[in-house]
Amino acid sequence: MGMAFHFSFAPSNVRLLPPLRVAHADAFCRSASTGPSSSRRLPRRAHPKTVFEGSVSIIRIVCKDKDIEESESRLMDAIKKSNDRGFGRSAPGVDEEIAAAARAVEAMKGTTSPARSKGMQGVWSLVYTTSPAMLKNKGVTGFGAIPGTRVGRVAQTIDMVRKEIRTCEKLFFLACIPSTNSIQGTLEWRGDQRTEFQYEHAMFGPFKLVANMRGAFDTTYLSSSLRISRSTSGQHIFVFVKEPLPSR
Repeated sequence: MGMAFHFSFAPSNVRLLPPLRVAHADAFCRSASTGPSSSRRLPRRAHPKTVFEGSVSIIRIVCKDKDIEESESRLMDAIKKSNDRGFGRSAPGVDEEIAAAARAVEAMKGTTSPARSKGMQGVWSLVYTTSPAMLKNKGVTGFGAIPGTRVGRVAQTIDMVRKEIRTCEKLFFLACIPSTNSIQGTLEWRGDQRTEFQYEHAMFGPFKLVANMRGAFDTTYLSSSLRISRSTSGQHIFVFVKEPLPSR
């Protein structure tokens, strides 16, 4: 990410403009202003301190972006060691490794006021969770807990304009018969991190049922590709990756 910037802002470039040379250039401009050709003023050179401070600021941004990218990569590498996004029992130490990597990502801060950010808009695929309800239900509706059922894609769609939320799951009964189920409702923001939602109806295959479920989650980290949300107690975690927009 910082591949093209380092050579342009190296401190060695700054030393090409020592204060003495800048002083001479200023003196020349002053003398020229009193002579016959005073209308042709030479451009004033940037002071080395200004150049250096600007370079340092850009370098810091590049380094921070690299740190964020590496932290997100470490989290995703740790999640790959989990058993089916947390729905299955992982090897000893894996959940602890994921928890530590998630805290490191959260420390990077990410988007300011994530709950209200336009970056929440879109479809988010669940890649890991420690939510007791989801682990017990093996998904969203509880049908995933039926013996012989495999849990496929679990995703959450957030519409920031309409203030709507939809969480869906794809299940495979007897490991081969597909069924797509979802719960849908509205959402509201409470502060910079908290999102409250109310699910109003559920879809079980082609059947639509009335639902009345309330809840909330805190988004503790948000970037263009990764989202970390937690239960309001902060104890349980949900890690999502953003799905690309469908091609037209």
